[in-house]
Amino acid sequence: MERFRPSAIFLSVLGTFGVLVFCTSVVAHAQSAPAPTPRPGMVALKNNNPRIDPAILKGPMDKSSRMTFNVALALRNKDQLDTLIEEQQNPASPNYHHWLTGDEFNARFGPNPADYDAVAQWLKSEGFSVVGVDQKSRYIRCAGTVAQVDATFGAAMASAGNGLFTNTADPQIPARFDGVIGSIEGLDNLRAWHSNVKKSPSFGPVAPPQKSKPNAPGAKNGASQPDTNYGGSQAFAPNDLQIYYDELPVFNAGYTGGGDCIAIVGDSNYLGSAVTLFNTTFGAPPATITTIIVTTDPGINGDEIETLLDLEWSHAAAPGAPIYYYLGSENDSVSTYGGIGDALSKAVNDNLCSTISVSFGYCYVNSSQYAQLAAAFATVLAQAKLQGQSVFVSTGDDGAAGFAYSTTQKACVTGTNLNVSIPATDVNVTAVGGTGFSPTYGISGVVTGTVDNTTSKEVWNDGANNGSGGGGKSTLSSKPSYQIGTTPTDGARDLPDISAIASPNVPGSFLGYDNKGVAAIGCCIGGTSLASPVMAGFTKLIEQKSHGRLGRINDKIYQLASSANAVADGYRDVTSGNNSYNGVTGYSAGPGYDLATGWGEVDVNQYVTSFIAPFFNGEVAAGNQLYYLNLPNAFFGYYSYFYYPWLYHYWLGFEYVEGTVGTGLYIYDPSLAATLYTDPSIFPFMYKFAGTSSWLWYYTGTSRWFHDYGTGKDFFSPPG
Repeated sequence: MERFRPSAIFLSVLGTFGVLVFCTSVVAHAQSAPAPTPRPGMVALKNNNPRIDPAILKGPMDKSSRMTFNVALALRNKDQLDTLIEEQQNPASPNYHHWLTGDEFNARFGPNPADYDAVAQWLKSEGFSVVGVDQKSRYIRCAGTVAQVDATFGAAMASAGNGLFTNTADPQIPARFDGVIGSIEGLDNLRAWHSNVKKSPSFGPVAPPQKSKPNAPGAKNGASQPDTNYGGSQAFAPNDLQIYYDELPVFNAGYTGGGDCIAIVGDSNYLGSAVTLFNTTFGAPPATITTIIVTTDPGINGDEIETLLDLEWSHAAAPGAPIYYYLGSENDSVSTYGGIGDALSKAVNDNLCSTISVSFGYCYVNSSQYAQLAAAFATVLAQAKLQGQSVFVSTGDDGAAGFAYSTTQKACVTGTNLNVSIPATDVNVTAVGGTGFSPTYGISGVVTGTVDNTTSKEVWNDGANNGSGGGGKSTLSSKPSYQIGTTPTDGARDLPDISAIASPNVPGSFLGYDNKGVAAIGCCIGGTSLASPVMAGFTKLIEQKSHGRLGRINDKIYQLASSANAVADGYRDVTSGNNSYNGVTGYSAGPGYDLATGWGEVDVNQYVTSFIAPFFNGEVAAGNQLYYLNLPNAFFGYYSYFYYPWLYHYWLGFEYVEGTVGTGLYIYDPSLAATLYTDPSIFPFMYKFAGTSSWLWYYTGTSRWFHDYGTGKDFFSPPG
């Protein structure tokens, strides 16, 4: 479903690592007029001009028309910001997993307070009305005419017909604000966004339940499961997802996603009874959903089905996780990127949820506007990363063709050449692609085939008009550090990173939906809009088990999935199929990483375990000053105090050995910020009590000391 807003206000934390100055507009056409001549002492802002084909232009805009636009103030200390992003994912760094609050982010990287006043005073001196300042979101709001915009910025505003408009010159700003103002947003409306949900051709309501399935975790006794037969085919219910992806051992250990929340980003309200019906029908526990209205309630619109899919299936993947639904409005947006941009900004600024799922993508007219859009989203996503938020974005449902912006339809349409969508291309998100597969079902209708034994796994590609998983390379985005050496040597940000269930046909998934105002169970649904919230839910289990946020998980994914132990670590390669679509030749799946499914799918039980496998639950053996930690699964780390004072393990990175006393080792763990101790001749385990966060960290002759990371307190007990 395409969504478009021709005169909205730009996202409050977007810009080229920027902050916003905000103003309003109504567009009209006018006779041709020469572009304003830039004044002395002004400099051009780069990546702030779509540079569309001049043949599309219809002439200048009416000078008396009112405009809304935003001036985005640039973040400071970008080199330090980039360094901190990498250090937070490096176990050897003292900044490993040391997340910032929103206030800390703004204090270290946001504009200087004096910059707000200086920019606002300049805008007032140019005749604009400043109507608001929000330093938390880092923007100033103002209003003016097209004539003022042309005179001040030299923007040469022009009509592109069909209600569209654009600047035809790079906006000019005073040289003293070079590096202070990052971008000016709202000078064009040649953009749209697109949800990534896909229905099967026969989507519609299914008959009431006739057979029962085993209850999903947390369900009440007697909750029914329907016969998963619809139109001669079968589809996934929540319990099928949990069995297929091997979630049940994690659930049985008490990890269902509890803790803070999953944030879902959307732009339509929804029929609450549809979610309730979905959960009661399939035996899932009730969902705890809090709706955050960002500006005003947009009501129910064409994107409601996207909202329901995200809410229901993120809950299926992590039934214990509360959900915060950030609801933006196309009709009352504070962003030129509409309600989706507003909702994402709010989810990051609130910083309440450790995991965010975005099932929308943006299209663009050309590479110039791509650069503008990509730079715009970089700030909010960098902030999310530094706050420890893990952001998942669907890669799209149009295969390697992706979608492009149509000036005639004012919407995203399937591309006719290779395309990737924003914000999935951002280096600080996990781009989630799609798979299709035909699992086996038991007599009761519950799936019996799993990600481990289903050989039919392939790239989701259901053919013309039926969808295919997005993937490809963003040649205008540099290859991130975590992809170097493991993805094609193309110098680009490659995607997807990982994939999950997406086909609405094989296997297809059920949906509680709004059937003309009445809640119904429909079949079948899919799209990478399904894959993204599912992966967000899977990762929420890791956060609960590890008692902390993970931030950008790509670093860990690429480390584990590219190793010789990838299968043991939970990664299931997809080696069949391709994402060629709409006449565009795409990419084929193959061994290892590929541009069709990334690293493939995951076995959740192993995926969770490998992410947080406790390094210290292993026996220590000593000999010739070489110490081995033999882990239960036979993988080991090693340490030689004489040659190298670090203990290394492929899963967990580096642990620093501070010294030895007799046959014992003192080991400092950067992520725990604690010194741990073990002595192979006295007590051969650094021990974590099952179900708690207490670790043995010091041993003396009469007692063992423990540190509880839940309470922050130390305690001890006699040996034995």
